[in-house]
Amino acid sequence: MPEEKPLPKIKNAKKIAVLLLIAAILLVAYTSFVMAEQNSNPGLAFVRGSRIRVPAGEEVTLYTTLKATGGSVDGYITVYVRKAWANWPDENYATLTKYISLSSGETKTFEIGTFTTTTNDITGEPWWAPFQHYFIVVYFEGVKIYDPTNPDTRECVETYRE
Repeated sequence: MPEEKPLPKIKNAKKIAVLLLIAAILLVAYTSFVMAEQNSNPGLAFVRGSRIRVPAGEEVTLYTTLKATGGSVDGYITVYVRKAWANWPDENYATLTKYISLSSGETKTFEIGTFTTTTNDITGEPWWAPFQHYFIVVYFEGVKIYDPTNPDTRECVETYRE
């Protein structure tokens, strides 16, 4: 069997090992960043709405302004029209769905559909009535993108008696 020779000593071996370790960490971090960039999903942002008052029993056409963020988006927007009650849990009243398509950075207003307010639920009438207003919660491809929580400032439809 041949005699084994000792490995030659390398000057600054510890420094080189540390530099190699740092290089490996940077490579892993860069690879993770590139993979995250490639896997990032385009998003959708709710832009604006309004508070309106309509006569009870009136049909309301719902428009939603959306903006594509992080890339173009194609898919289904689902808007839940909900009834807000003063001392009761809110409840779903209508569900509207529409296919949308936006280029990256594009902002567009879509007509989502219509719903009819009930003739029995009048905002603030009579004084003890628990009904407050109708409001919306918006989903894109099953992911919630807008869910206003403040009943005093959120977009809504209030009703009144003619």
